[in-house]
This record gives sequence, structure tokens and C-alpha cells, in this order.
Amino acid sequence: MNIEIVIPVFRPDGRLKMSIERLLRQSVMPDRILLEVLYENPIDREIPEIYMDKRIEVRYTPKEEYDRAGSRDAILRELDSDIVIFMVQTAIPQNRYLVEKLTEPFKEERTAVVYGRHMTDDECSPIECCVRQFNYPPKGMTKSLEDTGKLGIRTFFNSNVCAAYRRSAYLETEGFGKRMIAGEDMLAARRLLEKGWQTVYAPEAEILYYRNDNLRELWKRSFDIGVAHAEHPEMIENTKPGKEGMRLVRVTSALLKQNHMEEYLGEVAARSAVRYLAYHFGKHYAHLPEHFVRKCSANKAYWEKE
Repeated sequence: MNIEIVIPVFRPDGRLKMSIERLLRQSVMPDRILLEVLYENPIDREIPEIYMDKRIEVRYTPKEEYDRAGSRDAILRELDSDIVIFMVQTAIPQNRYLVEKLTEPFKEERTAVVYGRHMTDDECSPIECCVRQFNYPPKGMTKSLEDTGKLGIRTFFNSNVCAAYRRSAYLETEGFGKRMIAGEDMLAARRLLEKGWQTVYAPEAEILYYRNDNLRELWKRSFDIGVAHAEHPEMIENTKPGKEGMRLVRVTSALLKQNHMEEYLGEVAARSAVRYLAYHFGKHYAHLPEHFVRKCSANKAYWEKE
């Protein structure tokens, strides 16, 4: 089984260095790590010596030409490996078994996608820790299209932070698509499930990743998700995203109470309101003034490419 890891890179911090160091010491070694370096000026093209390993290939792309869906789709289609693992530059393997645990489920011939568990550390906010526990529980799961009635939108849950794809299966579909503002991982998963493949959540594949978003950042991300669902309604067809959102609020509140952190319940309510309103505005972005849409969005480059 030939394995390649692809990491888009733009002005990385120390987390990428730590991630590369751990990826080069995995129990199952990738055949290659491709760093897709995005640049706006010559300084962005400078790559530290730690990345100059023989197993690492560095490529350069002008940032304005990069699209989170279309660029990753093009990369996956041009590679010739059996398994392609996409990671973000801020995700750090928890141990030396990440690649092994991400690729083990591909022994089942129907498996097309495997995504790992997001772990937190002491710098993670209490609410974000609860959100990660909700979205990435300790129990694994194998999903097929038949699970839609039981799991709803969670059937198509995937992760662009760390997920492995069977390339031959991916090539049967339109995958991530050519242009998206957010949610391309979920769209790819749905397209694969509709072709009869299955996806796997592998909690043993642990990655350190979380986001301590403030309310402004949360608004922008939620707005972009609403835009994605408006532009690709097939992503949420026959599901009720709002129902899953309410479940998130209930579980997060219950976890905080269990840990005697009731002082955060007010913030949970505020964040839930922001998430709901931003998503609603995003879903109806076509009826909003262009300057307002741009201000609400986290992905400014998306609107420049229209």
C-alpha cells in the first residue's frame, strides 16, 4: 500500500515543525510527504531545513490560485498512490501510530475515507474541549448511506484536518469539487457514500487539534458553512442540520455540568446563538449586500475569485 501525505502550508508556526518531526517517525512510514507551500511574496517561499528530508517534496503555488476544494482535488487526481492523507499545518500527530491507525481500515475493501480523532491539551478552552468530545468521541464508527435515517447529517461527517482517502474510490466521484468556501470534506464523503462506499471514524488515529475561536471568528466560520450549504444543497439533503446543532448544545452543557463548570453555560448559549444566526445569514447570502457578505466571511479569497 503506497501512502502519501499532503499538507497545504501558508506561513506556518512551530506546530508544522513538530508535525513533520512526528510524521517522520511513524510506525507505518508514508512514502512521501508533499508540502504545498502557498506564497504571497518571496519570504513565504523560504522553507526551514527541517523540511529538507528525502521523503519530503516541496511545491509552490501562488496563494491567489489555491482553492481549498479544487486544489486538493487536482493534487489527489495527479498522484499515483493508493492512499492519500490530507492534513492541515496546525494538526500534530499525538503519537507514532497515526498513519498506521488511519490506514488499517482500508483492509476492508469498501472503505473509501478514514478520519481521525481530534485531541485537546491544557490550552484548549473548556467549551471547545466539550465540542471536540462531542464531534470526536472515543468510540469508532463505520458509516454507509443507509445510516442517514439514524445519524442524519452526521452520516456525512468527515474532517479536512486529518483524513485518508482511497484514491481509486475518490476517482469515481467529483470528490471535493472545483470550488468551495467550506465543507468540501463533507461533500466528498457524501459523494463516496452515494457510490456505495463506506467511511470510517477511527478514534485510535489521534491528532492534536482544536480552535479557541472568539465569537467573531465563530460567526465567520458558521457563515461560510451556511454559504456552502446554500451553494451545495445536496450536502444536507434528507437531513436536519439544526437538530444536530441542538444536540451539540445539550451535550456541551451536560459535559460542563458534569465537570462543575456551570459558569460557562452562559457562553454556550451566546455561542449557540452566534452559530445559528451566522449559519442562517450564510444560507441566504444571495439576498444580502455584497459588502456585508464579504465582511461576514472567513474565506475572503473565495469572493475575490467570483
